[in-house]
Amino acid sequence: MSDNKKYIALTLGPIYRTLMLAKSSKELWAASYLFSYLGKELIKGFKERNFVLPYIDEKLYKPAYGAGLFPDRYIFEAQEGDFDNLIKKVDEVIVNLAKDITGNSQIDECTIFLKNYLKIYFLEFGHEDSSTLVETCNRQLSMLELQDNFNSEEKNNFLTNFFEKINGISFLANDAFGNDNTGDNRLFESLIELAIPEHRQWVSKQVALDVDNHEENILKQLKGENKYRSYYRYVAIIKADGDNVGKTISNLQQSGAPVIKLAKQLFEFNLEVVQIVNNYKGKAIYLGGDDLLIFAPLKSGTEQLFSLVEKINKAFEELMTPFDVKPTLSFGISMIHFKSPMFEALEKVDYLLNEKAKKQPGKNAIAFSLQKRSGHHIEAIIPKEQSYIYDTFKEMIDSLLDTPEQTDNKDKVLASVIHWLGRNKEILSVILNQQEHERIKRLSNYFSNSFNEKIHEQYQSFFHRLQTFILNAYKHSNDIDTTIQATYTTLRYVHFLNSDKDE
Repeated sequence: MSDNKKYIALTLGPIYRTLMLAKSSKELWAASYLFSYLGKELIKGFKERNFVLPYIDEKLYKPAYGAGLFPDRYIFEAQEGDFDNLIKKVDEVIVNLAKDITGNSQIDECTIFLKNYLKIYFLEFGHEDSSTLVETCNRQLSMLELQDNFNSEEKNNFLTNFFEKINGISFLANDAFGNDNTGDNRLFESLIELAIPEHRQWVSKQVALDVDNHEENILKQLKGENKYRSYYRYVAIIKADGDNVGKTISNLQQSGAPVIKLAKQLFEFNLEVVQIVNNYKGKAIYLGGDDLLIFAPLKSGTEQLFSLVEKINKAFEELMTPFDVKPTLSFGISMIHFKSPMFEALEKVDYLLNEKAKKQPGKNAIAFSLQKRSGHHIEAIIPKEQSYIYDTFKEMIDSLLDTPEQTDNKDKVLASVIHWLGRNKEILSVILNQQEHERIKRLSNYFSNSFNEKIHEQYQSFFHRLQTFILNAYKHSNDIDTTIQATYTTLRYVHFLNSDKDE
């Protein structure tokens, strides 16, 4: 299909390097939102153009609880003079950004720094075959991104200084939060505030006092009032990315359908995720199409972290139903202590997403880890692609979480099962190595013989789910170590959520 039109493709960076400058949750938010703000300002004068990607709507320009919605890549149909105008626009935006960052004190020096630091690359080209347009643009933008930009001598990193001092009266805060911005100096919840949604208003007041060791004072007071839970010291960083989106785009282009159809659905998905995360009392940092970065507590009210993940996943699946080739969504989830270095947490969640979840057959997986302050670490991968594993995983967690009528017995039973798994790995290996029908019968008998005391009677439905999970995990991996690790990690995670003791 030939159209002989000219297009402009634009990419922004360096995103990962900039995120690594952050030392706190507010700095990470500012580093991420900066690029959304840049994208918004750069395309403002071109928003009436015919965009291939992303979907441009007036709702995109409205504050969304602080989440950045503008992505790092843009493709639009160019009109005469657009390329030259974009060159001028880049210079104008950088100068204005320097003014906002420095408060008009070191504009020239900051402008030079930003021009040497930011990677704002774009090109204009004619393209005759619309069926390969997006693939061609992405390939050329990726080549441009290989050109690095840096300051040969960096006496003053204006961005680091800006992120460290970011507060509620910043131009970024006004842009991101709009009427929700109180205009005070505190901009973004600290990790301990995010970790304790049940008492967030009180915790926020204590944090605002900024006394020495205020985090430990908060936790000590909660312990004294019997309100403490072990997960209050931890927060989750969630990173998600679409699987096989390129195949969906290729199918649309080959069939002659506009790619903007997918971009519109992804935009609606982002707006829905903002509400889902906000209702869970988490914070969406960045939502750019199929690319998500979210901070969330491990538990919020009656819901736990994987309830949030499932709601996001369902929203994605529902909005992808119109497409013949449907993309999926993989997740990396790193649960970290609130005092963990931010750059280590970001490296970990990147690793979980790209080297674990996305390396699974068929992708469409969740890779999660919990790194204890003590150094103890648990990690597992749950393939969403295999619903028989994923559904059992969700059911096990929900059935074992504390409820108002929680008894000590549930915690004791859970702890005993965790130890039993470790002690019986060799026997389980022999059982699981049998033919399927024999495997099911022998595992059931072994469970019956192992958990046959009176205390176990009311937990038979849990034991049945656990057997199902073990059988399904082994069927998927055909590896006893992988099976035991996934089972052990899931049970340890639930035990941790239920605990009121520091482990």
